[in-house]
Amino acid sequence: ASKTLEEMHTLQIPFLISPNENKVCYQTGYGLGWFLGHYRGHEMIVHSGMIDGFSSEICLLPHHNIGVAILTNSSSDGRYIIPLIRNHIFDNLLGEKSIDKREKQQEKRNTAKNSIFDNLQKFENLKQQKPPQPFQDYVGHYIHPAYGVIEIILNNNQLFYRYGTTTSNLHYQSANVFL
Repeated sequence: ASKTLEEMHTLQIPFLISPNENKVCYQTGYGLGWFLGHYRGHEMIVHSGMIDGFSSEICLLPHHNIGVAILTNSSSDGRYIIPLIRNHIFDNLLGEKSIDKREKQQEKRNTAKNSIFDNLQKFENLKQQKPPQPFQDYVGHYIHPAYGVIEIILNNNQLFYRYGTTTSNLHYQSANVFL
């Protein structure tokens, strides 16, 4: 088991970045399920996750026997608070002066939120576009070897997709691309 964990925490895919001495925290590559990098010059190993309503991170500073797990119930906003909490804990445990990066994280959060609103507006604009072919030409069953069958149906002159138990409308974007 320890050999497997060691391999998971070993660089498998390096990132093409040059370490920046001015950056407090950065990633240098990927192991097997874990991102590898540095926090204030200390080796760092991270695994994070996010799904509707939850954000989490497990972060290790292996040479200091420090590990922090942070779990939030704050959906996408959790990913902005997690680094602040993690860095504050690490700074205290390492005896470093804590760097308050709230403004920077708030700026990242606001940029992401604005991007969402911009994309929603673009999506609304797509509703006005019509494909070059009649909707009926897209109706049918489409099969993917990994994902299975998706069904495209026409209802009230609007295209919908049905995948498993999910059905949702489709909007023409370009060529044969629908969102």
